[in-house]
Amino acid sequence: MRLAALWFALLLITCPAAAQLQGSVSGRLLDTTQHEVLDGATVRLLRIVGKDTTTAATALTRGNNFSVGRLPLGDYLLTVSFQGYRTWWGRIRLSDRQPDIVRLRIYMQIAMAELGDVVVRDERPVRVHGDTTSYAADQFHTRPNAAVGDLLQKMPGIDILQTGTLMAQGDTVKQILVNGKRFFSNDLQVALRYLPRDMVATIEVFDDKSDQAKFTGVDDGVRIRTINIVLRKSIKAGLFGQAEAGAGGDGNETLYSGRVGLHQFHGNMMNSLIGRADNTTPVMGGTQRNLMGGINFSDQWTKRTQFSGSYQANGQKGNSSVGSYTENLIPGDSSIFKTQQSGSQNHGNGQNLNLNFETDLDSADHLTIRANGSVNSNVSSNQNTSTSIKGVTVPLNNANSTSGSSNSTTNGGGSILWGRRLGKKGRNFSVSADINATNGTGSGTNQYQNTYFNPGRPDSLASANQYYTDPNKNFSYGVAVSYTEPLSKHSSLTADYRYSFVRSRTGRATSEWDSTTHRYDVPDSLLTNLFADRYWKHSGGLRYQYGSNHLQATAGLNLQDGENQSNNLSNGTTLSQRYLNLSPLATLDFMPKGGKSIRIDYQGQTTQPPLTALQPLVNNSNPLNVIIGNPGLRQSFTHSVGVSFRTFSRKDFSHVFASVRASVTENQVTDRTTVNLATGVDTTTYSNLNGNYNLSGNFDYGFRLKHPASNVGLGLDLGDMHSVGYINGILNTSSNYTLAGNIKWTSSLPDHLDLNVSYHPAYNIAVYSAEPSQNTHYAVQNLRVDGLYYSRNGWELGSDLTYTAYSGRPVGFNPTTYVWNASLAHLFFKRQQGELKLSAHDLLDQSASVNEVITPTMKQYNYGQMLGRYYLLTFTYHFKG
Repeated sequence: MRLAALWFALLLITCPAAAQLQGSVSGRLLDTTQHEVLDGATVRLLRIVGKDTTTAATALTRGNNFSVGRLPLGDYLLTVSFQGYRTWWGRIRLSDRQPDIVRLRIYMQIAMAELGDVVVRDERPVRVHGDTTSYAADQFHTRPNAAVGDLLQKMPGIDILQTGTLMAQGDTVKQILVNGKRFFSNDLQVALRYLPRDMVATIEVFDDKSDQAKFTGVDDGVRIRTINIVLRKSIKAGLFGQAEAGAGGDGNETLYSGRVGLHQFHGNMMNSLIGRADNTTPVMGGTQRNLMGGINFSDQWTKRTQFSGSYQANGQKGNSSVGSYTENLIPGDSSIFKTQQSGSQNHGNGQNLNLNFETDLDSADHLTIRANGSVNSNVSSNQNTSTSIKGVTVPLNNANSTSGSSNSTTNGGGSILWGRRLGKKGRNFSVSADINATNGTGSGTNQYQNTYFNPGRPDSLASANQYYTDPNKNFSYGVAVSYTEPLSKHSSLTADYRYSFVRSRTGRATSEWDSTTHRYDVPDSLLTNLFADRYWKHSGGLRYQYGSNHLQATAGLNLQDGENQSNNLSNGTTLSQRYLNLSPLATLDFMPKGGKSIRIDYQGQTTQPPLTALQPLVNNSNPLNVIIGNPGLRQSFTHSVGVSFRTFSRKDFSHVFASVRASVTENQVTDRTTVNLATGVDTTTYSNLNGNYNLSGNFDYGFRLKHPASNVGLGLDLGDMHSVGYINGILNTSSNYTLAGNIKWTSSLPDHLDLNVSYHPAYNIAVYSAEPSQNTHYAVQNLRVDGLYYSRNGWELGSDLTYTAYSGRPVGFNPTTYVWNASLAHLFFKRQQGELKLSAHDLLDQSASVNEVITPTMKQYNYGQMLGRYYLLTFTYHFKG
């Protein structure tokens, strides 16, 4: 009896302890778009022990519920799979404090006719392999019916600025590919807005190379920051995308917004149709009407041949009104301050066509052909009123001007690359050629009337009424050959040669208004110069490359021999410049194990002065800022060096992206400005100066939070732009220091709520050597909170608030704005493909924009109101295959 009582007591003691060593998971499965019950889905729990996972339990949903019990406490990977839907996964933890997880709601996303979903997935959201960073799209949760731009905003190291600029790991993205093929001529905004997020499997960030470098495998220094959107392999047929139309108003005029983005798949063929029509696009100081349409097509004709291309037509019509405040820096004297109000009207149209053909003719020969063409026209008019004063109280001038211009340009060109692999591995030979032709015509009028105040003397007046024509014709071609010889298993030597030729005809012919004939028939020889320019260059060099699994290195030297000849057809003079240069190149890529990548690169290259700076032509389209070219300018040479580091930790999903870049330019083309202290008129010409350099650094650290499920990104940008220039004969050095931060939190919640918060502070300091009293500093802060709540029955409530505060600028250029947008939407139809949305934009009616231009000779601040409060009712239909 005593023994039985003892056993009973031990049982009472150990039962609770045993119960605490087990837990359970139960929940409910629903559809993210239709919110319908899914019956018979497979629920699997994988127990995580160290770096390994073992199956702990498997169950099927009954009705709409699932329940799994008797689970040892610990960490688990929960996966849910169902035919026709993407596999859902999530990490959970059963602990002493929370042994049971109940009422878990899991919303499944349609897999767009995907077959054979993999149940156990690689859960790494980011991978670093060589110079490529890959992001798994499934690891970043977005709101329903999101676009690619919404997905990119969730990813660490990637940001879309308010200006629309796409940044990736500290550099500006200049090219977007889809499945490795060019998409709408690298129009970034088309890809960000018109591609559905649910089509995406992976986002890749890397530096693309030239066609020749990709064929030879030898780095030639050409690097283009690129994002490649890899689509899901399951997308083989169907129509995806959306079409929307909306109308509303702001109390003054009727506003409209329409957009279509459709993508059709058939095997390896992808065809896209895009369109846009709206009058709600904000521009600084006004609005712009847009009309755009285009097609993009790509197909894998055979295993060896692929073809892609795009055609796009667009039109814009807009107007703006911008106020500006300019301080001309005068060493040893009071600055000259100019207050200006400008109005402009623009009407432009354009068409462009791009074609790409790539094929492996056989196992040894490769051929790439690219062709492009464009036609553009623009008509604009401008009205300017300004007042200039010296110091605080001395008036200098009042100016009124009106100008108009009409320009049209036709451009066409192409390139071809043929390469052959010559038996031995790594041995190859290639020939390439490119050609481009531009034919442009322009004309315009310029009228101004200025009053100059002369203390102690009568005021003086100056006026003009001019008509001008601007011819612009350009023809260029180039031919290159390259040969690569392997020296060993890991090294090779490349020899290449290129010849380039450019011929252009530019200038300006100006005539004054004749009040007698009422025509522009009085030639102005001072403002008339026509030029015929020729430029040729021979370049050749050697590049050595070493490559292994963890190390890639390139070193090369290029010799350039060229001549630039400019003939002034107006006065019969000729200017000729001959030069001989050496351009070095070196890169080092170290890729140790553990998801790390280190890159060091150096490049030296020459830059020709722009033709507009070379021509000794007087440009008085702004009579208070006269510009005269300098035919004696020499080419500049830039040394550029950079170091970048990338790493990703699979253990805690944290990442670090860091880079430092420096460039020094010899013989930089810089401004040489003379300010007339009596009239306030600037006369600017150009000269070659040393002392210009640019330093920049970028650091981005990110990590994941489990509670709540989200991603955190912390970024820091540093910059020092050091420029030199002459003002009234005195050398002035300006340093513009920038310190900017970036804090970003993006939710990754599986259902109901999508929330994103970002904060971007920036602080700038401008320092001048010639007059330290004119040093300045200014700051801007930008905070945005963007949220969307979506219910199970298809209702969506959205709100985003952007707070912007400027400080340190002149009075009137330090606005603080709160821009609040809100929306209410309802999804309907069978797969919730229909969407009706009521949206309110800028509810507080505070939109405004401020920017600044800082140079060694002046500081300018611009301010303009944006499109204010308005409302839209929009219907959208989503095509889901």
